[in-house]
Amino acid sequence: MEQDGRDSVAEASTGTQAVDRAAQLVSTVVHADEPLTFAALQESSGLAKSTTSRMLAALERADLLERDRDGSYVAGSLFWL
Repeated sequence: MEQDGRDSVAEASTGTQAVDRAAQLVSTVVHADEPLTFAALQESSGLAKSTTSRMLAALERADLLERDRDGSYVAGSLFWL
């Protein structure tokens, strides 16, 4: 329930924007028909390269994403427990 835009401001100030961005990256990879390159993820997300890099590194540390032999991103081992 957005009231005069306050929910958007509240989300940004509580850090949920980062969670939303990370969730979108994971969702994009998980729903892709094939592994995705860094460039493809950065372009589709519209995020800066540095932000995309930091987010993908964090998602790899959490086992939500991993890289295949070619360096492209696929769903991480956490999805296969």
